[in-house]
Amino acid sequence: MDKIKLLVFDIDGTLIDRSKQTVEASAKAAINQAKEKGYEILIATGRSFFFIHEDVKKSIDTDFFVTVNGACLNDPSGEIIQSYAFDNESLKTLIDYCQKNNYDLGIKYNKFIGVYGDYNNFVKNYVGHDHPGVKYLKFDEHNDFYKTNDALGVYYFAPTETLAEVAALIPNLSFVPSDQSAIEAMRCDVDKTKNIEDVLKRLDLTWDNVATFGDAHNDIEMLQKARFGVAMGNAHDEVKEHADYVTSHILDDGIEKALKHLNII
Repeated sequence: MDKIKLLVFDIDGTLIDRSKQTVEASAKAAINQAKEKGYEILIATGRSFFFIHEDVKKSIDTDFFVTVNGACLNDPSGEIIQSYAFDNESLKTLIDYCQKNNYDLGIKYNKFIGVYGDYNNFVKNYVGHDHPGVKYLKFDEHNDFYKTNDALGVYYFAPTETLAEVAALIPNLSFVPSDQSAIEAMRCDVDKTKNIEDVLKRLDLTWDNVATFGDAHNDIEMLQKARFGVAMGNAHDEVKEHADYVTSHILDDGIEKALKHLNII
């Protein structure tokens, strides 16, 4: 694995257990050790920058954050370097679809989440606990803020059995299942690899120089493209099928063990 130069980490379920707010201590120590040895570190998450855990920002040394499932690239201060927003027609169709079916929907902007539907229910179920720094705005059914502001991603609560139906209705968007009977929507041409590739250009690297680490459906593309893709032991079974290696559970030092397996530390 001497060609590996860049290590890309998902957050939820990979660096931080979904019941916690801090990076697993063994993962933190292992990543810092890799950094000291000269490896570049990158965070790639489905979260907007403002929603990233403070412990990640403080303890993981990186020059870039790939956020909102690849729709946005942020610097360490949260400023947008570049982004890929939804088209208004597709977003309006999705909003109407969710309103018709009483699905609570949140639109991810760089600095807040705009909520349609049952505001309290969405906020309660989106993360399941308080999160410092999170800002939500309650939108009524006629709100058209999205028409003049870049919508970067959508998270809505609906049965995953509806994936085929909504994908057929809105062909310009792609949909992946999330936890808590929820679905994430992205532009068809956008996933986490979109802005990872921009970082690769900036660092003069290729996918042959990358190892990626993830656990969820929105990590599949980066696991596939990397020279070496690592799925966490707690990953979905389908995600594991796309990995080169399955490490142990996040709570069983999964990141540390994977980095040792790759002879990075």
